[in-house]
Amino acid sequence: MPALISQPNRITGTVALVLSVLAILLAVSIQNTECASASSGSCPVGDTETFASGISINTDLTTNDSVISGDTAANLFFADSSTDRIGIGLNTPTELLDVAGNVAITGGGTLTLANDLDVVHGGTGVGTFTDAGVLIGNGTGNLAVTTAGTAGQYLTSNGPGVDPTFQSPSGGGIDNWDQWRLTTSYSNPSGDQIINANMERSDTDGFTVLGSGMTFTTGDWTFPATGYWAVHYQWMGGTYGVGDNYFDGKIIYTDDAWASDSTATLFTSGLNDGATETVSATTYFYISDITNQQIRFTSNVHSATGSTNGDSNENRTYMNFVRFAE
Repeated sequence: MPALISQPNRITGTVALVLSVLAILLAVSIQNTECASASSGSCPVGDTETFASGISINTDLTTNDSVISGDTAANLFFADSSTDRIGIGLNTPTELLDVAGNVAITGGGTLTLANDLDVVHGGTGVGTFTDAGVLIGNGTGNLAVTTAGTAGQYLTSNGPGVDPTFQSPSGGGIDNWDQWRLTTSYSNPSGDQIINANMERSDTDGFTVLGSGMTFTTGDWTFPATGYWAVHYQWMGGTYGVGDNYFDGKIIYTDDAWASDSTATLFTSGLNDGATETVSATTYFYISDITNQQIRFTSNVHSATGSTNGDSNENRTYMNFVRFAE
């Protein structure tokens, strides 16, 4: 009989235990149900949910935004339903994907774009470039590229607003030199005598004209190109049997085709009777008008008849012309 009295107590304890377990399961079920269907879009604090079949959010296409917050970032992931944009680190995305912060691609990953990245966004605006070309800035427009140069060429500026190009050097700046000489000696009376005849371009001892060369017309010398020119004049001659004397030579210049002129260079030397002397001078011109800017050469043996020496096989009285810059 005592055993019969204790049996109901065991049944009662068992029922209580089962009811307690059911209550716990019911509470968990309620929490899960609240998390999955909460209209506020949030789960109770402390819940950890596992969704084996994935999650669908806002499938009814309303303008309700969705957000995932981090430990300190309120908008770690923000889905802006009203603009159909995703923000990472911000809640006002301006593009389909807008990231506020750094992005890392690791493990040899590749970022592939459907279109070329514009210059204003840090790109080049184009997908390919000429092999061995040089990139050229174009404001906010696509980068341009030069054609490839050839061996020995230099990238050369073509002025403001014009793309540079590869060009060949022009003789290191010297692209025109010439040399002329007097071929025959002549008696040189007192007074300035323009050397106006018996001139030839040097054709011996390895000389070859570079460029177009000078033009000689009855004493007048015309430059073939504008630019900076060096002009060298050497005179050879003397007085013979008429006593000591002196010589002077001039390089005469005009900028109005001989309507007027001036002495660009004067050089002088004493002459010992019976001795042959050489005198020379160099001067420089900037030529901007090859029609009106010309020069002449003169010789003068003062107070006595002398000789200006020339020869067709060697340089005695001669002139050098070198264009050394534009």
